[in-house]
Amino acid sequence: MTKSVEGEFNTGDATAITCFSAKVSGSVNIQSSYLTLEYGICYGTRIEPTINNNKLTATSENFTLQLQQLYGGTVYYYRTYAIIDGQAYYGTVRTFRTLDDNVVETGTIDKLTTHTPGEWVTVTEA
Repeated sequence: MTKSVEGEFNTGDATAITCFSAKVSGSVNIQSSYLTLEYGICYGTRIEPTINNNKLTATSENFTLQLQQLYGGTVYYYRTYAIIDGQAYYGTVRTFRTLDDNVVETGTIDKLTTHTPGEWVTVTEA
């Protein structure tokens, strides 16, 4: 028997993306008499991540979670999830790419230059 669950699953933006981490936001608003066991973000390198992949559990319905120990230069897919009465429900899949882990970025706010390791860089005082 399929359960009827009404609610909103909002998968928010990825921010503060580095080589090895990113912050992702989301919200879950369930209108159901069923028992909600948990909610949060599931993520991975496959297009439709599930709770069987990596997941972080949230402690409130509106949340921002820090994904850590990611690989540099890798595309990640993520989405909100909720487990309601033993069944998983998912929000929209979003994506981000971590920064390459072999690139150093230097410069000022008005001018940013990217350098690869081993390349000579001249630093001048502004």
